[in-house]
This record gives sequence, C-alpha cells and structure tokens, in this order.
Amino acid sequence: MKSVTIRLFVLFVIACFAAVPSGRSAAGQRLAVTVDDYAYDAAQRCDPIPKPGVEMFRDVVLSRSPEFTNMGIYSCRSVRGGTALSLHAEGRAWDMGASAADPAELAAANDLVDALLAPDSTGAPHALARKIGLQEIIWNRRIWTSGSRERGGADIASMAPYTGTNSHTDHIHFGFNRSGAWALTSWWSTMDMSGFGGQRLRLVPLRS
Repeated sequence: MKSVTIRLFVLFVIACFAAVPSGRSAAGQRLAVTVDDYAYDAAQRCDPIPKPGVEMFRDVVLSRSPEFTNMGIYSCRSVRGGTALSLHAEGRAWDMGASAADPAELAAANDLVDALLAPDSTGAPHALARKIGLQEIIWNRRIWTSGSRERGGADIASMAPYTGTNSHTDHIHFGFNRSGAWALTSWWSTMDMSGFGGQRLRLVPLRS
C-alpha cells in the first residue's frame, strides 16, 4: 500500500510539473518556464526558522504519502562526522523517514528520487530537482549534489557513493539551495493546477 501511495504522489508531481508550461500569468502572459540553474549554497549560520519551500515540499509529500514520516527540518549542528554546518542548521533541509531495509519502502523511495533526477522532455538533466530548488539528496549510501562537478546520474543507481558517518538508510535527506528554500524557484512560482479542477495546490497542515 505504501509503495502504491508514493507512486501516486510521484505521478502527481510529474503531472503538475508537466502542466506548468501551458499556464498563463494573471496578466495573461505565457509563463516562460525553464529549468533552473544548478545552485549550491553552503550553510553559514544557525537560523531556527524552517524555510517555506522546505515546509511546502514536506507537506506535499506527507499529505500524499502519509505512511512516510517527518524526521524534522531544523537542527543547529554540523554535518555528522564533519565540521561543515549542516543545511538543517539554516532550516534548509528535510529528512523523510523511509527504510531501505523494507522492500516496499525502498522501491517507493527510489521511485521518488528517480522522478526528481530524471531529465525532462527536452533532455535537461535533474529537471524536477532543479525546478524545486534541491541541491542535495542523500539516500541509502548514495548522494546527488548540484555542487559537484559531475553532479551525479539521472537515477538512484547512478548517484555517487556516500561515505558519511550516517548511511541514510532510515531516511532521505533533501537539501535545498536558498532560492528553493524560500520557494522562489520555477516549480513553486509558476505552479498551475488547472489540470486538477482549476484548484491551486492545497497544502495540508503537518500532522501532529
């Protein structure tokens, strides 16, 4: 059931993403949607306010895949096993609970990561991740980052090995660049839900 739910969410996200180019602004002008540039913004200080883009991404995922869990956004700390400040310290990262030891959860989580890293219809790599404003994804001993020279592959299997202290086998780490964290990237600013009964995205409150 969990795998079916997350697969439906992945299809929902892709459908929303695909619908964006046909939308029009309030002024009637066609929205020029391009894939956002790669961006990587290192954390600089602790800021306890979770950023809106991170919260919205979290709520979209959890509202459509309630079996997965919220493992938090803010934590004023360094990267586990390192000295660099974690993106969690600036409220720019979210951890989604999923177990790589559970075959259904593993498959579902892989599907979500694959959807984020897949090229779009024009061949632009990592299209949805870039549009949302993700700068790193860590899951099951693998990492994708927009700050690396090669930037990783187009699916979970071709992501770079992750050798950090925390293997991330019980959660997916989603790290956002500053534009994505503030919901200023193209996916949030141009999102048109006209294909879904004319309704814009309704974000449900996070369950307690």
